[in-house]
Amino acid sequence: MVPAAPMRRMDPRISTASCTTEGIHSFEDITSQCAIREEAKGIIRAGIGHGQTEHIRDAEMKVSEATKVYIHSEENQKTNTLALAYIQNETRRFKTFVANRVTVIRQVSEANQWHHVSGEENPADVLSRGCFVDNLPVSWFNGPPFLSNYKCAWPAQDDLVGHLEDGDPEVRRDVHPTSIVQTCQSGVTQHPIDTLIEHYSSFYRLKKAVGWWLRLIKFLKKTKIPQSSPLEIHELKHAENLIVKHVQGRAYFHETKNIEAGKTVLKSSSIYKLSPILIDGLLVVGGRLKHAILNEQAINPVILPLNHRLSTLIVQDCHNSSRVGVEWTLSQVRKKFWIIRGRKLVKRVKMDCMVCKRLYGAPMNQRMSDLPPERVRGSRPVWTLPC
Repeated sequence: MVPAAPMRRMDPRISTASCTTEGIHSFEDITSQCAIREEAKGIIRAGIGHGQTEHIRDAEMKVSEATKVYIHSEENQKTNTLALAYIQNETRRFKTFVANRVTVIRQVSEANQWHHVSGEENPADVLSRGCFVDNLPVSWFNGPPFLSNYKCAWPAQDDLVGHLEDGDPEVRRDVHPTSIVQTCQSGVTQHPIDTLIEHYSSFYRLKKAVGWWLRLIKFLKKTKIPQSSPLEIHELKHAENLIVKHVQGRAYFHETKNIEAGKTVLKSSSIYKLSPILIDGLLVVGGRLKHAILNEQAINPVILPLNHRLSTLIVQDCHNSSRVGVEWTLSQVRKKFWIIRGRKLVKRVKMDCMVCKRLYGAPMNQRMSDLPPERVRGSRPVWTLPC
């Protein structure tokens, strides 16, 4: 069905003029004042260019004031339920074409002002289907019958509004969620920590976000904690441990269960050679440095997977502190974390760093120009007489 043009509804309790349509047809035997208003408004809309739609309402109000006809309320009618679903959407993000047009519509109107008109009652369908002048329906002159009633008597919209399907081609699929908890298309609820990891680009800011989230949980549980003071060191430490435990629980679930049960890690595991053990619920490297004069974190660094965003954030945090060689950055990371194949990840982060590309990029070499003709063409030997 073809979408109808936006319709204007005037409150029947205030004005005897029932309703009019902009740009296509009228919904009544138009009075002179209504005709002047609609003609002026059509000229205004035709004269406003792209990017100036925010001035439409001001212009309409000025025209209404000049013609002494007041718009008490307006309701936009559409026959296309899919387009109506686009306009009233609050949870999905669209591709550029639809997103730009929905944005313009939402800037000059509210989503609850848009309603559905069935094809039988829509005057715009007369133009698309064709009709003789003698056979014009009553809706062509007066509009849909329900517009003359009070709004409470209008048809219910809940069953008529189209719903966006999972495979809709206009819905974007490459957008990271930005809310704390978001229901995925498959119906599985994403964990808040996963959402925060995807959202933040700094390991320190990630820890602060999780720290405030944990403080909020304590506040909701009526625990006495300082509400306005900055996060303390032990809160950031607790947030860091919670993030690492969550990532390890997703990446090394079976290894953790085997160690908790007193079994050994399977040889097929990627961390088998690290002799992993559990300390305070964290999966750490076992090794043979028990008697070394090092801090506990360096003796038993926390194990993290290679292809995880948390590992990338940790490496970026160490790399951005100095931006030196790969081995130095790797040594800083391994003071606390042991990332599987960490050298590969450090090289990847260094290659993607734009600052390093400017600092350590190869200088341009000057290209020599062509040799002059005297050096490439033959001539007589010096001090010889011509024959």
